[in-house]
Amino acid sequence: MGSYEDVTSGWLPVGSIAVVNGEAIMVVGRNVRDKRRNLYEYVIVRYPEGLTGEDDYYVCRRDQVQRVLHLGMTDAHEEALEKLLDAGLSALDTSWEPFSGYPRSDAR
Repeated sequence: MGSYEDVTSGWLPVGSIAVVNGEAIMVVGRNVRDKRRNLYEYVIVRYPEGLTGEDDYYVCRRDQVQRVLHLGMTDAHEEALEKLLDAGLSALDTSWEPFSGYPRSDAR
């Protein structure tokens, strides 16, 4: 990730707080396509509200980020995912399983 001032290169980790269209947002996902197959770098929610309903998330492109207020956590998993994202891949497009040691949500 570049410096806070250089928000148009690199990736903002999930949990990052930034300004888009003059409003504070939080990154909750990355590298998604809308129904028309347009690619967006980020899935965002308003900050500090977060999700308050099923339609409270938005998408934006990297060049719409005006300023970074807080950089989300970066660890080895994040760095590995950023390499996939840089290669134009999504974690869902590969067999990459960064949290394979954690219980699955459907485990009983």
